[in-house]
Parts: sequence; C-alpha cells; structure tokens
Amino acid sequence: DHRWVGMWWGGFLLCGLLLILVAIPFFSFPKVLVREKEKIRLVEKAAAASGSSVTKPPKPQTEDTGYGKDIKDIPVSMWRLLKNPVYVVTCLGACMELMIVSGFVVFLPKYLETQFSLGKSQASVFTGSIAIPGACIGIFMGGCLLKRLELRPKGAVQFVLISNTICLSCYALLFFLGCDNIKMAGTTIPYTNNSNLEPFKVNLTAACNFNCLCTETDMEPVCGNNGLTYFSPCHAGCAAFSSRSNFTNCACVHENSRDVGAAAVVGGAS
Repeated sequence: DHRWVGMWWGGFLLCGLLLILVAIPFFSFPKVLVREKEKIRLVEKAAAASGSSVTKPPKPQTEDTGYGKDIKDIPVSMWRLLKNPVYVVTCLGACMELMIVSGFVVFLPKYLETQFSLGKSQASVFTGSIAIPGACIGIFMGGCLLKRLELRPKGAVQFVLISNTICLSCYALLFFLGCDNIKMAGTTIPYTNNSNLEPFKVNLTAACNFNCLCTETDMEPVCGNNGLTYFSPCHAGCAAFSSRSNFTNCACVHENSRDVGAAAVVGGAS
C-alpha cells in the first residue's frame, strides 16, 4: 500500500502508545504500602512485648547537607562521574559495543540483499531471527556462566574481553562471505567481449537490440542459456516466446553464445 511507504516513524509511535498502556497500571500502586508497614509494626511490637528483641546498635548520625535535592547539583554530580575512571571506561566500552551491534542490525538486511540477492522482507526476517534470539541467548548464557564459574570482577572483565574478541573475529568473516555480482549484460559487463572497446560504461543498448526500441523503465530480468542476465526480454533481443517465462529467437543471447542454436531466455535472474 503506497500510503505506508516512508512511514518510518509509525513503529516508534506504536511502541510509544503500547508503553503508555503498559505504564498505566503502575499508577495504581500506592505511595506507601500501609498494610506492610502495619504488619512490620505489629511484629516489632510483639517482639518487644516478649522481650526477644535484640538491641540494635544505634545508627551513626549523618549530617544532611541537602546534596542532590537541587537542580544546581547536577553539574557537580556530572563532574564527579567524569572523574571516575571506572565509570568512564565502562560507558565507553558499552558505547563501542552498542555501535557494533546497531551497525550490524541496521546494515545486515542491506548486506543480505546485495550479497545474496534476497528480498527486503526476507532479509529483515533473517536479521530479526538472528539478532533478537542471539541477544536473549547471549544474556542468559553469560549470566549462567558467571554464576557457575563464580567469577570475581577481574575474571568477569576478562570473560567479557574474550567474548568480544570472538565476536569481532566472527564479524570479520563477513568481509570474506558473499556472492559474485550477477553478470548482467550492459550493466555489470558489456554486451560483447571486445578488447578494443573503451572502458566499460553502463549501456543497455547494443546492436542486437537497437531496433527493438526498449525502455529502461520496464525491468524484467531474464536469464539466457549463455549464463548472462539481461535487463528485460526486449534488451535480450527476443522476438518470440514459447511460454510466459520462456523467450526464443533472442539475438543478444545468440550473439554471446558459443552454441549456434542457443537463443532462448528463461524469465528470472541467473
């Protein structure tokens, strides 16, 4: 539906409305849990009456400076955080990790489209089926390993570094995965293999389809039995068809084919 094309903000609006609906029940909670306070008071009263209460040491008196109650304290708090090296390094590490993950999620569909010739919906489904379950499984397994191995802070940091190194190595493999570009006549390769021609330029018009008056607005890729793909049956120079997906008497296919009788083009990209 053309009315939904370009409506990228629709998902954010829908999620925002759903979050508001989920937040409404939380406004029903009381500010103070009266029953719990009353229950605690009765327990303490009964313990005091039976004499079984243990005398607790008095809490140290702390002077209330009023820090954090005024908006003017925000710059001071931010400066204290910036002077905390552990906090700063942790934030930078989280930002770098989120940068990799966000780039992976955003550009993976486009990568799948260009490298493996997938449709937009299919590439998005693959991305979602990889990213969301992967994140859930990773969080669950990480928590289980930390609990089972009983790692201390230093060991946990080392575990995170090793895991991130493995993830980066897996990301690097994407540079070596992919498919060759489709050999489309006039688009990625010339119509004829002539070494005397000038440097290749995109040109869908050739001698074999010059009189066909083909238009570049009607794209219907067809695959010739010579291993080349053509922009449309017209650009392949096809003069007849034996079925809705099988074209015959294709001059451009015959011109680039070693087999004299090879002139048929089957609908669909190779």
